Amino acid sequence: MLSALFVVSSMVAIYTGIAYTLYLDMIVPLFICLIFMRLDFKYTLLSSITSLLIVTLAVGDVASAIWMSQGIIMGLICGYFIRKKGTIFDDLFYSAILGTFVMVLIDIYFSKLTGYSFMKEFDSYTEMFPLNGEYMEVAFNIFVATMPIGTILISYIGALFIGKKLRILNENCNEKYMIIKNFKRYGSYICCSTSTYYFGIIYLILIEILKLTGFEFKFVYFKTVVMAIRVVVIYFVLKDSFTFVIRGLSTKVKSNGASQLIWLGVLYMLLVDFKATFIILVVGSLVINYSMKLRESQINMVNKVVLKRQ
Repeated sequence: MLSALFVVSSMVAIYTGIAYTLYLDMIVPLFICLIFMRLDFKYTLLSSITSLLIVTLAVGDVASAIWMSQGIIMGLICGYFIRKKGTIFDDLFYSAILGTFVMVLIDIYFSKLTGYSFMKEFDSYTEMFPLNGEYMEVAFNIFVATMPIGTILISYIGALFIGKKLRILNENCNEKYMIIKNFKRYGSYICCSTSTYYFGIIYLILIEILKLTGFEFKFVYFKTVVMAIRVVVIYFVLKDSFTFVIRGLSTKVKSNGASQLIWLGVLYMLLVDFKATFIILVVGSLVINYSMKLRESQINMVNKVVLKRQ
């Protein structure tokens, strides 16, 4: 049913042009993710190929087929991680990284065919908010990174809630649905696994080593992907480090007022000297987790509470 609905809705959206951009950017990944959750990879891929062939051969719209293929791959990535055992942040972390490879590839090499480039769209914003060279590069990397993160986030959360209504969630999906549903209660306890956190730190160290040695990527694609992924990694590593340092210090001072002051102080330090404060937070997080095992206890606590509520 879902695969047939996907083929029909694709034809309608492309033929009529109704919600064309929204459909290809957001609804296609969501559809594919739901089909993956229901039918697994083999039949999802078959449904995707069928839709692409119809759009390409029957409609003759190659540009839409290319744009649609991007959404299909994003949906497959999201569907794969959402079904497997793991933390929600791990799913989003790796999905966003893989999604960056896909979206930047389509944007750089196929934008002339699709008639749209989100990276060129950035130029229109630079006219409104002129910045110097270094800040402009940072803003560009953040802009590029937000595209796959946004697509994955919408597809991930949407697939969980719609999948629950359709009763197609497996055990792993159902656990993640319960956590997202009760985000206000458990949101502050969601974190990356230890291996993912270490992977992020190693990636950032390697990038810094490359910068110190003066290494430069010759291909625009690789340079754009590497720096956009750097933004993704910084976000997840910073979020985890900030949370664990504040929580670790709060358990020592045992005062809400002091905890708020610490939170504001660290935030101020990030605004004044981001790089130095980031390093301090990462080192502090490593020390706190080594001595207090906060990461493991948080992951286990969330899993136990979710299992009890099911």
